[in-house]
Amino acid sequence: KTYAGVTAMATEPTEPPLPPPSELPPPAHGHLVSSARRVLLKALMRALALTNFAPGTAHTAAAGLEDGTLCHALNLIFAHPRLFGAGVFSLAANLLSDVMNHEPTCYPKLEVHGVPKAFLDAWEKDDPGPLPSGDALCCLPNTLGALCLSPAGLVRVQRSTALQALSTAFTTRSYSRALAG
Repeated sequence: KTYAGVTAMATEPTEPPLPPPSELPPPAHGHLVSSARRVLLKALMRALALTNFAPGTAHTAAAGLEDGTLCHALNLIFAHPRLFGAGVFSLAANLLSDVMNHEPTCYPKLEVHGVPKAFLDAWEKDDPGPLPSGDALCCLPNTLGALCLSPAGLVRVQRSTALQALSTAFTTRSYSRALAG
């Protein structure tokens, strides 16, 4: 075909399609999400935070909150913290914290989609949270504090054992190895 004097050439795929994720061997570094995709996710979350929570946006609802797309993305990251890595996990937690600090009355929307539960569940496992990271541990108290801005969130946080992750993080095998060097 010719478009504006330029001939389009049919191109053959140069690489075979990837097998389904279940057939791929686990990566050596512990992340299934590639480094390039993690960088993209971080950039998108930073951009979302900047555009939604910058000065002058006080009367604007967070993008993706009404239709649930933001909640779905956060749930996916919180449900698989080790697949996305500590950097993506901590940015997702900070984004949740920003949403709650910006609009504390949105807690029921987050609760309907299960976001607070997904975040707390990530920290209530035997080996809590993402892979050892200072960023991941630092996001925990900030996000718990933001969830507590709502009375229902306060009750959920009080019933959870997520705060104990700060103390157990220093006794789990993966964090012990990271602390030992």
